[in-house]
Amino acid sequence: MTESRKQKGKTSNIAVLLAVSLTLILIFGGAFALCFWKGRAINESDIRSAEKIMGLTFTRKERRMLLDNTRRNLRSYTALRDVDIPNSIPPAFQFNPVVDPEKHPIRETSFSFVPDPAVILPENREEIAAGHYRGPLHGIPWGAKDLLSTKAYPTSWGAMPYRDQIFDEDATVVRRLEEAGAVLVAKLSLGALAMGDVWFGGRTRSPWNPNRGSSGSSAGPGAATAAGLVGFSIGTETHGSIVSPATRNAVSGLRPTFGRVSRHGAMALSWSMDKIGPMCRSAEDCALVFDAIFGPDGRDSTLIDRPFAWEPDRDLKDLRIGYYKKSFEGTFRDKDKAEAVLDYFRGLGVELVPIELPELPVDSMSFILVAEAAASFDELTRSGRDDLLVRQSSSSWPNTFRQARFIPAVEYIQANRLRTLYMRKMAEIMEHIDVYISTNRAGNLLATNLTGHPAVCVPTSVPTEEGDSTAITFIGNLFREADVLLTAKAWQDGTDFHLVHPDLETTLAKKKKDGQ
Repeated sequence: MTESRKQKGKTSNIAVLLAVSLTLILIFGGAFALCFWKGRAINESDIRSAEKIMGLTFTRKERRMLLDNTRRNLRSYTALRDVDIPNSIPPAFQFNPVVDPEKHPIRETSFSFVPDPAVILPENREEIAAGHYRGPLHGIPWGAKDLLSTKAYPTSWGAMPYRDQIFDEDATVVRRLEEAGAVLVAKLSLGALAMGDVWFGGRTRSPWNPNRGSSGSSAGPGAATAAGLVGFSIGTETHGSIVSPATRNAVSGLRPTFGRVSRHGAMALSWSMDKIGPMCRSAEDCALVFDAIFGPDGRDSTLIDRPFAWEPDRDLKDLRIGYYKKSFEGTFRDKDKAEAVLDYFRGLGVELVPIELPELPVDSMSFILVAEAAASFDELTRSGRDDLLVRQSSSSWPNTFRQARFIPAVEYIQANRLRTLYMRKMAEIMEHIDVYISTNRAGNLLATNLTGHPAVCVPTSVPTEEGDSTAITFIGNLFREADVLLTAKAWQDGTDFHLVHPDLETTLAKKKKDGQ
């Protein structure tokens, strides 16, 4: 064989190998690409699987018709995620707890305050003597739940991803209390992103028993107020975050009507449910603090301008008081203490009227909070930084935020429509009473957070050595905080549970003994 023929043979073999290789690349590469893109694109099988999550069934023809629109929606989601939306930006719709404006007439604001004669004032009153007295909160030390922004100081939201964030302004509540003369002495811990009592620094413990958490999410405000470390504190509530730590720490907590206190400068969790209120030793103290912080500020567009008329000497018999019958039924741990509250008011000559709350599925509306919270922290979930949160259980925020992705928008809106129906039925019930008494059972806590009604939670016993405590809640008509505070004050005028402080020396000794 000549050299030229050998060269031609080699060239032919190389050409064959190249052709075969190219064919294989096209076959397997194409198959890989097809598999890759098929895996990425939404198909009928995906829609069929989603139907199970939504509790619906579509036909094959309907699934095919859905494909283009569903894919287009996904492109819209991607475009939305390219925009950085700060936590402080609310959605373009607002919750209003008022279903009939005519039944909430505007009254004059008035506030009566008589200093306790047993209080000893300091000898040095130079500032006040110079005419700079700002009112009953002047000089009182207080603490802010660390989701309220304070200029030049960290506002951590209790969560590691935000541990060092600093805002360039004070929250409206912080500013108003400064104007009232109160002295901010501490930022107080909260459960991470306003859930529970576990934050990046560990667990906030009860001053009554360090082996128990302080409950949450206003864990720090509850514990610090109970321990006497501050004169009062500011907490927030979305679904029990004032009522629960007030109960655990045996302090008095006011959850105002939705739209009463500006949330400007506060971390948003649920735009239609978040509320800010005071946690104090007594209901009357709550009235003092509330008077300083309520009302429009031109920054929070959900605020409704209504007065606060506090008249502590008003006759309790002017109020129509009821009790939520279902919450007192059955057997539960503190039933005797709860019934003692009813007996106390009957002893004052109050004719208690039994009421029932609307017969609608309250628990089925709870995912309203979940959907809004997941939107508040959407970037945290998508970035994967939710792994930095201490709590990683199935019931903690990281998993809950992910779960919220499977809540259909239609169901979220339907739940809010049911919420409106519930509010209307609640308004009909509240036409016949001014205040009702309830234990925190039988859905009352979630129901009244959804409807936006004000509540005051106060202790009904001194916590035991184990830290067990009990409380009762008074719920009133919208914007009638004065009514629930007056009722709670009447209870505290005849009891002293709110005056007892934990023995911190004993608490510290117990903590040391247990090696904490």
